[in-house]
Amino acid sequence: METFLRPQDSTEGSFGFIKQLLTAITRQLVLLCLVFGLTAPGLTPARAQSLPAQTLRKQAYLSIQVADIDQAMARLNDLLQAGGGKITSYSMISQGSRSGRLTILAPSGSFEDLLTQISALGEQVLAQHASTEDLGPLLNDKYTARRSLENQRAHLIDIQKSAQTEAEGARLVEELDGVQSKLEALDSEISRLERSLVTGTIYLELWYFPPTATPTPTATPEPTGTPTPWDPRRTLDDVLNVSREAAICYLPGLLCLSPFALAVIISQALHRKRSQALS
Repeated sequence: METFLRPQDSTEGSFGFIKQLLTAITRQLVLLCLVFGLTAPGLTPARAQSLPAQTLRKQAYLSIQVADIDQAMARLNDLLQAGGGKITSYSMISQGSRSGRLTILAPSGSFEDLLTQISALGEQVLAQHASTEDLGPLLNDKYTARRSLENQRAHLIDIQKSAQTEAEGARLVEELDGVQSKLEALDSEISRLERSLVTGTIYLELWYFPPTATPTPTATPEPTGTPTPWDPRRTLDDVLNVSREAAICYLPGLLCLSPFALAVIISQALHRKRSQALS
């Protein structure tokens, strides 16, 4: 494996020559790691690309009403400890009613059984739905893309072995760095998808509604004393009293208006006689 070094100008001296030599040695060490499959900083080793036996990603949403949230949480922790699940997030809200919102990771193998056991914690299931997604086709695409990047990296390594100039070698190393960055990002995405197949996610809501107080009916008080019998003479007296009071109220007004009313009547009578005389 030859390293091509350019002649140094006499003004640079020995320091420039040593710097150039160290750069070339470092590049060759990286190339050796790639050629022999060694793990070097920034390099991603080859990984198995076989499709998992279980390719379904499972998710569920469950909302239940409980008699006591603290007791329900204690029973839930026991179920998760026995079934291999765990709580990844939890929040409590108290506003009129108490509610708890949880995110639970459950093993895919016991996902349905654990979901059934959790729903039994409540007095009533308010809402529930589950979904599955087959990630097999997506993972196959990711594996195919990774194999393509690995072939591209191997091709660049073969080309670099026969590089004729230092500039050409530097360009190939830069291309290898770009391919390596893509491989690392793709491996991270593949790992995330594979982890989602191992455990399913349950989004759980616990609701507690305080009992409402029943209003006490108010008793209607019973009448006291002896009822007064109906007297016709007393009723007539009441009518006469009302009539007298109305006359007293309206009589002054009628007396004030009577001269005007009399003048109007006389005027109309004279007008009719004049009309008859002319006719």
